[in-house]
Amino acid sequence: MKPFQILLAISFLLTACAPRTTAASTPPAQATVASTPLSTETPPVENTKIVPTPTEKAKTIEELAADILAGETVDTSALTLEQQAALDAALAKQGATMMGELVQKFLAGEIGDISFLPFKQRKEFSTALVAERRAWRGDIVITYNGEAYIHPETFKMMSVNDGSSAKERAMIIDYPAVRDDEGYLHIFYGDEWVKIPNSKDVKFAVTDDPHDPDINWPTTEKLGADRGELAGLTIMQVALAKTEQPAVMLPIVVLDLLETPGEIMIRGYGRKQGTLPALIIKTDASGNPVSAELMISTGVGRLYKEGSNLQAGGEFDERSVLWRELNSNTLYYMIFYSDQAQGFDGRYIQGSGEVTTGYSGFVPSSQSFKVVTGEQQDKRMVWIDGRLMMEAGNE
Repeated sequence: MKPFQILLAISFLLTACAPRTTAASTPPAQATVASTPLSTETPPVENTKIVPTPTEKAKTIEELAADILAGETVDTSALTLEQQAALDAALAKQGATMMGELVQKFLAGEIGDISFLPFKQRKEFSTALVAERRAWRGDIVITYNGEAYIHPETFKMMSVNDGSSAKERAMIIDYPAVRDDEGYLHIFYGDEWVKIPNSKDVKFAVTDDPHDPDINWPTTEKLGADRGELAGLTIMQVALAKTEQPAVMLPIVVLDLLETPGEIMIRGYGRKQGTLPALIIKTDASGNPVSAELMISTGVGRLYKEGSNLQAGGEFDERSVLWRELNSNTLYYMIFYSDQAQGFDGRYIQGSGEVTTGYSGFVPSSQSFKVVTGEQQDKRMVWIDGRLMMEAGNE
């Protein structure tokens, strides 16, 4: 099926319940019912016939629904309430099947760009895609040494003996996410679509370019002429420009900021470290958002704002200025080392080896960057140790 054919088929999915009319001078053939009254028992949907006009054959409800989903204009105003209800059910069933087939084509690589879909149908597509992702991923529970787990709502470490079930401990990692026609990101969270105000036209891709023209770099102090190739760069840019330990920058979304940070144990440390749950936006081959995946982050020590000289230091701690400056439903850029294993070893020198040792449910740090970029698929959650963050200014 060609993209324009899919568009015609799906574009009626959410509006098919309303009566169909046409602006053409010649009205469409009207679907009429027989003069014989309906029996008190509504016949099965597959046997419900629409009486033909002299120019068309009788059609079942399923055939009429197929015509509507194929883009044909049909006037259903003469249908009884029972027949309209049957038609609505058939439209929902066939529409869901059609969207499911589109998702399968996307997952198989047969469709690489969903921008041909109208905004409402992009939402339907993302919802169907996330259902597939959640089924593939299964229940992911983050446990530590068999004695504690990370709570999926508070992100605090809880005892495995607290009486909770495995289902209650499972993380929801995948969320529907799409861009609207004005360029803003929308994420389905709880029971509603949430618009991210500062996400307009953001490119959801990893960058390592300290001069990336799509970024309105902070106006904070720049390095002097004595710093060679780093001269004239802000700290955010310097973090990307240094080559001895390559770093990258990724857009993330803080959707529902916790009142207090989450917490996690890091090897070699006697106390828990603060964490920030955030969403990584996944896209199609053309950069259109199709879903969002939950991750947790640690380590960030300074927050900037795009195009501004504002900055805040601290850590993921409720007493920190940095934490108090964070906001819900907001897009940020996070800078982190692409080699996360090396990054963890360099920052947390009291320990050595793989930071996720002792945990179940986390992608190993040596593989997390490949999962973030989509080069590798993994059912487990990503844990990123960040360096810097910057609030996006695209409102």
